[in-house]
Amino acid sequence: AMAGIEGEACPKAEHERFKTIVCKIQKACKCADSVCELGWCSEYVHEWRKEFGACLLKGCEFEEKAKEDDKKEEEE
Repeated sequence: AMAGIEGEACPKAEHERFKTIVCKIQKACKCADSVCELGWCSEYVHEWRKEFGACLLKGCEFEEKAKEDDKKEEEE
């Protein structure tokens, strides 16, 4: 499914899928950057990360959202 020109590149539902598929596996496999403790995980995670594209930018945790909220408060 290609993202249209309008709208969000990684909608909320897609980001939830990303966290379920990619983030949980990375945590289970003890991945750090592109290296995972379990061999099969590296390729699995890499393929899914390519599949999700823009969701990578949102990351696995909710820290990014908190940082964005802080920035908005500073700008006001």
